[in-house]
Amino acid sequence: MRPHLGTIKYSDNSFVIADIPGIIEGASDGHGLGIKFLKHISRTGILLFFLEAFSEISVQDQFLKLKKELGDFSEKLLEKEFYIVVTKIDLIDEETRFETLNTFNAKEFTNVFGISSVTGEGVQELLDDISRKIFI
Repeated sequence: MRPHLGTIKYSDNSFVIADIPGIIEGASDGHGLGIKFLKHISRTGILLFFLEAFSEISVQDQFLKLKKELGDFSEKLLEKEFYIVVTKIDLIDEETRFETLNTFNAKEFTNVFGISSVTGEGVQELLDDISRKIFI
């Protein structure tokens, strides 16, 4: 496994994204391919944490585990601007969706988005927001 690069075309601009495969618990200690992937992350401008809404592990716990691995590798990674992107929101009901997204908003995270790859819901809004930060 290795990171995959892609280009997002937005309006008259474009930007490169790196899809880093999932970081497992213990990555900062060298488990899995962790250190290699974490080195790639250190070169990014903005981080997007993709968390599954429809998972046995709560989105909050998913986020805390990822954040811990990043911090254990390098505290500087925690200083980067980041987005919390809750995926598969089409698989949860409206009330659960609202509660899930507002859990992060209540903690004053401003870059919180829910998206669905299947329906496309929230994807354009996420791209709009990222593009505003990159190109302005």
